[in-house]
Amino acid sequence: MNIFPAFSNYILTTILLIPSFGFSQSRHRSSVTLEGFSVKADALSLLNTAIGESTSYSISGELYFNDEYSLNSGLGMERESEPYLNRSKKIFANQLRWYFMQDDCNCSAFFAGIYFSSVMFRQSADHHHNNAVDYNRYSLEGGLCGGYQALLAGHFVVDPVVQAGLELYHHIQSTEPVSSSADFHNKGLQLRMQLGIGYRF
Repeated sequence: MNIFPAFSNYILTTILLIPSFGFSQSRHRSSVTLEGFSVKADALSLLNTAIGESTSYSISGELYFNDEYSLNSGLGMERESEPYLNRSKKIFANQLRWYFMQDDCNCSAFFAGIYFSSVMFRQSADHHHNNAVDYNRYSLEGGLCGGYQALLAGHFVVDPVVQAGLELYHHIQSTEPVSSSADFHNKGLQLRMQLGIGYRF
């Protein structure tokens, strides 16, 4: 399997789209200025771990540029165990954001942007007790994101975000037939919600 050509093509496409966000507000700026960075954890993942049977967590870091743009990168992990069956998922996600409608202190603002994610899903089963299939599934996803980032007391970040997109590519590794299982065909709209809680430096 080689997902890197497709992944690199998608990254190039997203980079070319960056100037389209808020171009009318930034024509006068000829340089990129780093304005700070933040570190966040997904509160919804922690809540799901606390009340659910699965374990999940997600952390991310965000770099801010010119008080309008940012690059947000994060890593999420989920684990779920049933009798004789284990599932795990790793998500590496990036968001390119444009902040608009900022408040008077130029800190809290709505944002819109694009995202792309690399997802690895793994399932393993005890075949003496379970008829499930062992497999690894790799996929690339991309789409739009939006939300609102509130900056409290100058440093504390509250960052709800919604992602809506499509699966762009997938590859399945398995030694067994998998075409009859719905788990392998996650086509259609991909929706995710996160609630980032963190600190801006």
